Amino acid sequence: APSLRHLWNAKLWVELLPFANAHLWCDKLLHYFNPLVPAVLPKRIMEAGAKMDHHVAITVGEFGDGNMHKLLDRLQLFASKHGKDKILIHECESGEVQGLTAFRFCAAPAFRTWCVGEGVQGVSVDYALPKNGGGTPQISSKPIKRMRYSHFGCNVVHED
Repeated sequence: APSLRHLWNAKLWVELLPFANAHLWCDKLLHYFNPLVPAVLPKRIMEAGAKMDHHVAITVGEFGDGNMHKLLDRLQLFASKHGKDKILIHECESGEVQGLTAFRFCAAPAFRTWCVGEGVQGVSVDYALPKNGGGTPQISSKPIKRMRYSHFGCNVVHED
């Protein structure tokens, strides 16, 4: 989008100013103003994430051979087998899709902004899980925040 490109170029210009810590100014501004702007995620998805302590966003296409119905049947089977409190299936309305898509692309840059604003060191790591596993790797110290995200069906995890 042209407006996004202009904002990005303005950010790059500010970061190149010959002042101390100019490269952090935009992240600090975003961190302080973030609570004043509406959440990117739609309200129903925020509520589901809080209730379940996580969320999985899946984009599924229907290509004429019943893909959508097969997936929904498998999700319903999982819910009946493990309990309906273990899964919440929510089909996004058209107005929710844009916010959810934006969230997917904002996660990693938002982590940097949060770290700069809080004045803490951030570490981002990408790693592959074994095909027969998927547990959370242990780390030697307790992080302030831990965010894991990946592509559904892919064994590469991005962790900040």
